[in-house]
Amino acid sequence: MTENADSGANAVRNVMDLTYGLWRSQTLYAGVELGVFDAVGEEPTPADDIAEGLELDPDQSYRLLRALASLDLLDEHEGRTFTLTPEGALLRSDHPASLSGVVEIINSPDFVTPWNQIPDFVREGEPTPFEREHGQGLFERTSEDPAFAELFNEGMSSLTQVQSEAILKVLAGYDFESVSHVCDVAGGRGYMLCKLLAEFPHLEGTVLDLPSTEELVAPKLGVEDRCSLVGGDMFESVPEADRYTLKHVLHDWGDDEYVQILSTIRESAPDDARVLIVEPVVGPNGGDFPKLYDMYMMSSVEGRVRTDDEHADLLAEAGWERVSTRADDSGMVTVLEVEKA
Repeated sequence: MTENADSGANAVRNVMDLTYGLWRSQTLYAGVELGVFDAVGEEPTPADDIAEGLELDPDQSYRLLRALASLDLLDEHEGRTFTLTPEGALLRSDHPASLSGVVEIINSPDFVTPWNQIPDFVREGEPTPFEREHGQGLFERTSEDPAFAELFNEGMSSLTQVQSEAILKVLAGYDFESVSHVCDVAGGRGYMLCKLLAEFPHLEGTVLDLPSTEELVAPKLGVEDRCSLVGGDMFESVPEADRYTLKHVLHDWGDDEYVQILSTIRESAPDDARVLIVEPVVGPNGGDFPKLYDMYMMSSVEGRVRTDDEHADLLAEAGWERVSTRADDSGMVTVLEVEKA
């Protein structure tokens, strides 16, 4: 076979592999949705027993189990028996770093069907694909539909647990010793902040989020005496602190809202306060994750994953300037540290 023929064959395989990506993610979603990973253990479990325990059709259940094994999420053994792989164990609901919530929110019909609207959105602009598909925006849907809000919040909590570990690694060596009070703006149940407080016993923490936010995870991490929840609106006011964190918040919003959020923090923050902005950043060396994550943003909200220059311009407009940038090699975690200009 000639070099050109080899190159052509590889190109076909690469494109087809991308095309099959939907098959993989939906197979994964089916396994999580049906509780397969909770039903399979370390000892080989017969496919029929799994099906019976989950009240599934045994024939169709085996086909799904076989496919999950092809994705290295299960191992198939003689006699149609299955065990969990380390990857599959991460999809158990009782795993301390479970990814099941992430899988459900990204692959649920509520979030998958808006992708079909992207071609029209790219042709015409607003409204967002999510609004085109569901008749209302993501945050409006979250505030009005309790079942959807639970799906969304569980997914965000699951994702935050994974992200927090990576963020703390990126922030290794950061001078938290000179910090006394950290406010996590739009921090949800406070997982990232509580992990930070657990590592630095001298810190006090406040989570600002909507009044409807569920109770914090602070008791689980043993920091309930140093962490409090304040119900409020980040567009109106924030508590006073000497460090603020904004984790995966700004990319949910358009440029005007970006500036408003940072301007609100600036009004409440002491002159020497700083903000740690955790966002994926689109750049020439950032890999494909920020750009693909931006497509996810495109499908669901009015915000976007921004470039370094876009952040700089908006920060300046809000009265902040960059102090430092810390990032991991994957492009998944970037921390921009900013202070008042």
